[in-house]
Parts: sequence; C-alpha cells; structure tokens
Amino acid sequence: MKKENLFQSLEILVRDYDRFPMPPHQHSFYELCYIASGSGVFVADGEEVPFTAGDIFVVKPSCVHCYRLDGRCKMFYLRISGGYLDSHFQRAGHEALSAAAGIRPLRLDGTDRAVVAALAGCLEAESGRPLPDEQLSAWWVDSIIRICIRRQQQCLPAAGRAGMPDGKLMLMLQHIQSNLGNPPQLRAKALGELLGMSESYVGKYFKRSTGESLQDYVANCRLKEVERLLVHTGMTVGEIASALGFTDNSHLAHLFKKRNGMTPADFRKDIGGRHGGKG
Repeated sequence: MKKENLFQSLEILVRDYDRFPMPPHQHSFYELCYIASGSGVFVADGEEVPFTAGDIFVVKPSCVHCYRLDGRCKMFYLRISGGYLDSHFQRAGHEALSAAAGIRPLRLDGTDRAVVAALAGCLEAESGRPLPDEQLSAWWVDSIIRICIRRQQQCLPAAGRAGMPDGKLMLMLQHIQSNLGNPPQLRAKALGELLGMSESYVGKYFKRSTGESLQDYVANCRLKEVERLLVHTGMTVGEIASALGFTDNSHLAHLFKKRNGMTPADFRKDIGGRHGGKG
C-alpha cells in the first residue's frame, strides 16, 4: 500500500477534480482536508461517511483512507508534521487535533464555517501569485488549525493521548526537519542517540514506520528545501549548497538534476517563466 511522506513541515495543496486520483493510502503526517465544494464519501479504515461542502477531515498518520466523489469537488489539503503542531500549538493542541482525527468530519458552526471558507480563499489566491508569501500562508493555515482545535476542545475538553501517533517517529521527523543543514545530525547514529535506539535499528524502524528508507527520506527533504529556497529567496546555488551542508555546488546540482531532471539554475528559470516572475 502506498504511504506518502512529507518532506517539509507544512505543505498546502489545492485540488479541483471529479475523480479522486489515489487508491486507499496512508501518510506519515497529519492532513486536514477541507471540502470547499462538492460532496462524496470519505472512506477510512474500512468505514464510510458522506461529506459535503464545509466539512473538514483530520487524517492522522497511518490511517488508511481515500475519497469517493459524487461529482466535481474542490479540496484543500493542509499537510502538517507532528513537530509543526507541537511547535505552533503545544502539546495540548496536538492532542486535541489527534483526538479529532477519525471517520467523522469536524462540522463547524456558522461563524467558524464562514471564516474557514474565507481563509481557504486567501490560501488559493496566494498560491496563484508568482512568488507566494510562505509566512502569510502559514498564518492562514495556523488560523484554520486553531479553529479546528478549538472546536474539538469544545467537544472533548479532556482529549486523551490514546489516539497519539508513534511519538518516536514524530520526534525523529521533527529532528530531521530542524537539521537539514547539519548532515551529521541526519545520520542513523545521531537519531539513535536522540531516541535511545541502536544505530542498526534506526533504519529498520524508520522503514517500517514510513515505508521509505531513512536515506531516501532525508535526501528528499533536503532537495525539497533546495526547491523552496530557489523559489522564495534570492540565494545563489552556492549559498544554498553551503547552507544545507552539501559538499559543493556540483554535488548539489548532480543530486538535484537526478531528482528533478534539470539543474537548480534551470529549475529557478522554469518557475520564474511559468509565473511570469524574474528568473
């Protein structure tokens, strides 16, 4: 079964389609799915529940799920690492969101429903700009998450920890995201010391938990950060290579081209050309 991983702490996707393109699958991260328009059925862990516009599903790590659409639907996916939740909303917020995860959607009251719809519209508009403002988008995402947490805390004020995902995996993923520019901290030895695991066990544990090798996951995270810096900053390729701990420019260019089919410089020009911005 396909298991998707997140190579950054936050990712925002806006999709408009009439057929859900994936079979049942899992994530190694949290995903909030906001139904902006349309209707259908959410299928999770063998259960089904209908959804309509305005519903929000909180999908926690390792939940097997998919969607069946009645017709054309617009869906916002807010993909969030456990570390992002802990750092932005503290443990209580993380626990409340975890408790909200499941087959039933969060159904907001009239005011919150209107606010979330407006925030989703802001996210969509910003994503269409030549160079989206990441900080502004993160504020809007945090507002949506906070509304969901508040709603869940109103329903379950004493949300427990029973639904929390594997804490060691969440800590490992958070550590990787926080040390993308420090390669020694991304190795099995450092992660083993962090979590009290043997170096030889770390790779097996990570592969079993995410469906992806530790080496491949770290490489994808680092290259995803390279993409972000190419799009959202004026840093040179050399400066990016130095900041992220690559051996040199040519090492970064080789790995980047292997993954993306183009050099970092060509990637930056391509993004600038498609958005009408500066290369």
